[in-house]
Amino acid sequence: MIKRLSTGIFYQDSYFREDIEETKLNVGNYSEFVERWDDKDQYQLYHEALDWLGFRQNEIVELSFKAQQWSVQQGIRKFGDEGKKSAMKEIKNLAVKNNCFGEVDYKPLSQEQKDKALPILMFMVKKRNGDIKTRGCANGSVQRIYTDKNSVSSPTPDFYAFKYVCTVIAKEGRDVATVDLPGFFLQTDQDGEEEILLKLTGAVALLLVESDEEKWKKHVVQENGKCTIYVLCNKAIYGTINAALLVYRKLAKLFKSWGLIMNPYDPWVWNKDVNGEQLTIMFHIDYLLLAHVQASIITESFGS
Repeated sequence: MIKRLSTGIFYQDSYFREDIEETKLNVGNYSEFVERWDDKDQYQLYHEALDWLGFRQNEIVELSFKAQQWSVQQGIRKFGDEGKKSAMKEIKNLAVKNNCFGEVDYKPLSQEQKDKALPILMFMVKKRNGDIKTRGCANGSVQRIYTDKNSVSSPTPDFYAFKYVCTVIAKEGRDVATVDLPGFFLQTDQDGEEEILLKLTGAVALLLVESDEEKWKKHVVQENGKCTIYVLCNKAIYGTINAALLVYRKLAKLFKSWGLIMNPYDPWVWNKDVNGEQLTIMFHIDYLLLAHVQASIITESFGS
């Protein structure tokens, strides 16, 4: 019997229950010792350090593995309504809040355009506090086949420049703040130089339809037995090969409008004279490090 995604019209009861594979890693009872040590003294120091820090051996083993993640289909099957609520929140964050997806008419699309469309991947994890979190990104590996890497690569901070900035901060006793720009990729528009198509399939496509049935239901097609929707990529979605470069250009333009000057040796370091002292901003993608001798410049201006 066909139902709604909330009770719905677009999938069968068995969709989230059949042909599901789970991979589990059980490390809770791990009791073996680490064997790769050059000598017994190093091994003894290792265990003394663990005791001093208050860690147990099995906790270190658990930290060495990434948190288990599930696809949307697996996550909804495992976590039920809570998993679906998390997945729907991410879909609305992409499609509604940040307008990442533009409508595309399926019929005029050529086979080449379909082949170049980037799949949208969505994964679900259970955080340590018990919250279920879903995040979506594009699989940009398809772009690497036909895109010149040099034309879309973003500059990266020089390691030695980072060390010198840290040295100056310590020497001058500057006040420091680090800032994460939440959702900055999704707030950055595509440049329009090349049209990028995205492809949503299966559970992800069905969730998009439920988020706005009137807008998206008419775009659903069947490909290889799966519900599929092609959309236009409006934003610098994480995973697209040019996303980091677009984010850099946006930040650089913003810093220039603030009167900062780019370091000629490292384009990720920008400076400005504020109250007779140098304000330095060093950034990597959407993470910023800010430093100034006067705490009020950093704390009051950027602390909130």
